Order: sequence, then C-alpha cells, then structure tokens
Amino acid sequence: MPKKQTLSPEILKYSATAILSARMNAGVSQRDLSVRMGITQPLISAWEHGKSVPSLHHLVAIESSLGLSTGELIMPIAYPAHHGDTPTNN
Repeated sequence: MPKKQTLSPEILKYSATAILSARMNAGVSQRDLSVRMGITQPLISAWEHGKSVPSLHHLVAIESSLGLSTGELIMPIAYPAHHGDTPTNN
C-alpha cells in the first residue's frame, strides 16, 4: 500500500494565503464562494486557515468561481519548486 504523503507547513501556509488572497481580491465572501462551489463555508475556512488543502477538483472550481486563469492557484501549490513566489524561496 502506498505511503500517504503529508504536505509541508510551508505548502499549507502558501495555499491558504493564495486562496484567501484570491477570494479577497475578487471581493467574494467565504459564504458566497461556498454557494458558487456547492460546498460548505467551513471547508473554505479550513483551506484559508491552512488546516487542509483543497483537492485538484476544488482548486479548479475556486479558480473558475473567482474568474481566475486555469492554473493560477494550482501550479504554485502543486509545483512549488518551480515558482519564485513560494514560501520556500522567500
């Protein structure tokens, strides 16, 4: 059975900050985003507080719901070593 991977605290913090910033820049509340995505507001809160990271499906839905380009949130979270704005390079 494959070993479950755990995310580093830096990735959790980066994804939380990226999601929160994108939502705030779009002027959308957690509640409004949750309604747009068909999920619960506490789940968005958990992502924004670094308690969990959204699945790829949810990242795509966040981007779509906030009018972001495809990959705008996904690429830095999925491939942090390839992006200069990640916490590991600050």
